[in-house]
Formats: sequence, structure tokens, C-alpha cells
Amino acid sequence: LGHRSFACMLARMESPDGLADLERMLAPQAHRTYWICALSVNQHATICDQAPLADSHGQVIRPCRCSTAKCFHGDACEVDKFDRMMHYLAFAAPGFRQLIAADRDFELFGRIWCIAELLEARSSHIAQNLLV
Repeated sequence: LGHRSFACMLARMESPDGLADLERMLAPQAHRTYWICALSVNQHATICDQAPLADSHGQVIRPCRCSTAKCFHGDACEVDKFDRMMHYLAFAAPGFRQLIAADRDFELFGRIWCIAELLEARSSHIAQNLLV
């Protein structure tokens, strides 16, 4: 809808007819498929207990001591399938795009998983948009 914050949408949703108005405005977009990587892939079930000593910015990483079962490959592993999933969505969901939400310092370009996803989108001919 072109808004840069959620505040105006919240005000609309709180009005008596606002939610119905919003549903009508969004109806043309309702068929779109969204894949939010942070919510779709449980990286915690793979790497949390084997963290490096520091991240790419030098911040200390403390390994997790949780009891989550770890899986590094096979059907139950989620982190080794993002490239196939992106390729599938490019084929199965016409108009599928990648929205790159970046902070002002572009820190995402220091994260290897982000770079891998950007490259996969490019090689799969997925349209990419950057929002800072």
C-alpha cells in the first residue's frame, strides 16, 4: 500500500469500518505467496550449540545449551533446502519476488546466509527489491 510504517494501518484497523476497508484494498494482493525466511527455517535446530567464538562483527557468541534435537541433513533438516525452495517458488508462484529489508548500515551483506539467498534469487531469475 506504499506506507513506510504500520501506524496508519493500525489507526485504520481500529476504526469501525477500517478492517473491511483494508481487506478491500488488499484483495488484489491476496493471491500472493510470501516466504519469510526468518520464520520458515529453524536454523536453531542446526547450529545453536556449535556457534563460532564471535560473529562477523566481532561480537562474542555463546553456544546454546538447549535440548533441541540437531539435524544437519536429510528430510528433517531445514537449512539445506532454501535454494530448492526459492527455485520452486520462482516456478510455482508467478510474480514471486524477493524483498530485501536492509538496515541503514547494510549489515545483512555481512551475513553469509543472506548473501546465499540473494545469489540464489538472482540465479533463479527472481525479481529483487531493496528496502532500506
